Amino acid sequence: MVEEHTTLPLESYVQELATLTNILIVCKNQHSAIAEKIFTLDLLKQLGDVLISDLARNLHFGQQDYMAINSHITQISESISPGRENVILALTNMYPNLSYGKKRIVMGINNL
Repeated sequence: MVEEHTTLPLESYVQELATLTNILIVCKNQHSAIAEKIFTLDLLKQLGDVLISDLARNLHFGQQDYMAINSHITQISESISPGRENVILALTNMYPNLSYGKKRIVMGINNL
């Protein structure tokens, strides 16, 4: 029975899988067939444009926060850190000082 089934190609179904948890992924010119049936292409394009402009305008990290995030990402990528958990903890400790949008960015980094 196992030989009859293969794993689900995540890249092909990521948007559909995200909808199971009520998440709409908006990527420029990369809309799922389901999203195109529910929303118009113009609306999806407009949502993407609005998100990009909001991110560019509202998510400016101060130099101290930017350097801390950069340092932590470097530690993860170069395996300098004594442990991924320490990096996650350090980034999580930044949350109280960040706005909602910035917290979401840091959460995304933690989930990588």
